[in-house]
Amino acid sequence: MIVNALFSVLFTVTAYLFVCLKALAGAFGAGSVVQYVSALTALSGHLSQLVVYGGDVRSNAPFLQELFAFLDTPNEMYQGSLTTEKRSDRKYEIEFRDVSFRYPGTENWALRHLSVKFEIGKKLAVVGPNGSGKTTFIKLLCRLYDPTEGEILLNGIDIRKYNYREYMDVFSVVFQDFQLLAFSLGQNVAAAPEYDRARAEKALRQAGFGDRLKALPLGTETSLFRDFDENGVEVSGGEGQKIAIARALYKDAPFLILDEPTAALDP
Repeated sequence: MIVNALFSVLFTVTAYLFVCLKALAGAFGAGSVVQYVSALTALSGHLSQLVVYGGDVRSNAPFLQELFAFLDTPNEMYQGSLTTEKRSDRKYEIEFRDVSFRYPGTENWALRHLSVKFEIGKKLAVVGPNGSGKTTFIKLLCRLYDPTEGEILLNGIDIRKYNYREYMDVFSVVFQDFQLLAFSLGQNVAAAPEYDRARAEKALRQAGFGDRLKALPLGTETSLFRDFDENGVEVSGGEGQKIAIARALYKDAPFLILDEPTAALDP
């Protein structure tokens, strides 16, 4: 800050001295002095701001290096190439076949010898105490991790052989730690800049957000939070969870997976 202030003072003094000497030498009339002084003052302010921004960039550079190093972390998981079968009847079947898993860097098993099979059209509730592996089960299903032992099959084929993006199109997932963004309600539901308004409204009503939606003057165009819009609205934890559920319903994937979806909702 001291260097920036000193730079600004020296520049301003030099500029004023230059303009006055030029005026005395007859290079331009006295009336032009005000014009030149105003322009140089504005230039001085902008240059001072540039110095400040340069200092900010220099201060933040070490943190950005860590961020970019994280973003550049290579994906070492096996990437398959098979396309998922686009079935009009949505007959998909998932099977965990003797699956065991432990997180990297630990010797404790999060899941051990799990075998289960489920298919579209049926409901499966995974119940257990904290730390029993319920969320781990979902993470394995979504290929956030691969099993340490055993295999997971989609219609009889190891899920690792599928193209990951196409495989994830089969699932709509609501995790415990979902994230809402400071965009419009409809964009949050669709997770995209453009969305089908009628479809988003339907998903919100199905998720129990219908009454609050009616109270919003701009409907699905209402901004969430006030980060970019001073007229944005705040939502409670329960309302946020309903929006996250609506997001999963909007996707309309064959499998709908909810990880403790009612934790913040009223009974």
